Amino acid sequence: MPTVMLENHGPIAVIRLSNGVTNPIGKRFVEELSAAIIDIKDQRKGLVLAGNTKFFSIGLDVPNLLLLGRDEMADFWRRFEDLVLCVYTLPIPTACAMAGHATGGGAILLPVNRERLAARGTVVFLDTTIDQQLARTRRSQHRPLLATDDRRAKLEELMRVRDPLYRSIAKITVRTDGRAAAAVAGDIEKALGNL
Repeated sequence: MPTVMLENHGPIAVIRLSNGVTNPIGKRFVEELSAAIIDIKDQRKGLVLAGNTKFFSIGLDVPNLLLLGRDEMADFWRRFEDLVLCVYTLPIPTACAMAGHATGGGAILLPVNRERLAARGTVVFLDTTIDQQLARTRRSQHRPLLATDDRRAKLEELMRVRDPLYRSIAKITVRTDGRAAAAVAGDIEKALGNL
């Protein structure tokens, strides 16, 4: 079974991650996602990377990557870096549709990541309150940072650190509290059209 699926939506390509429930990033996944992106980059007007309803991606497939030999691991990292660079430099608008969990929220903490995001694309900041975040995550058992007795305090701490970093590179900020995804997407589309 393929680890990514290409869905045809007219001028917009949707590449859906389909590597099991958690979409871990491993050798085959990187190869198939790279091939799918190369296939569509000059033929479509936009790209949406989508996960499934539970996870966008849990991150690296560490158990299987640890089985690789030194040369295989070096090759994996080279291909992974090439994939990331390819996504960053795509000549078409690119978005991620995340209905489930996605690790990497802390990526914004590294200055190099902020520089790359700001330089190579339009950063859209989805602004929400702590109350909305609590409501969205109340049943989640798969968020290690929120595995605490006081989720509110943890979310407040994360917001204090991350909110100004996201705002510092965002070209578009959209309020999301109590709003349907379609309404938020419409605001983003309108804002992108005004850039």
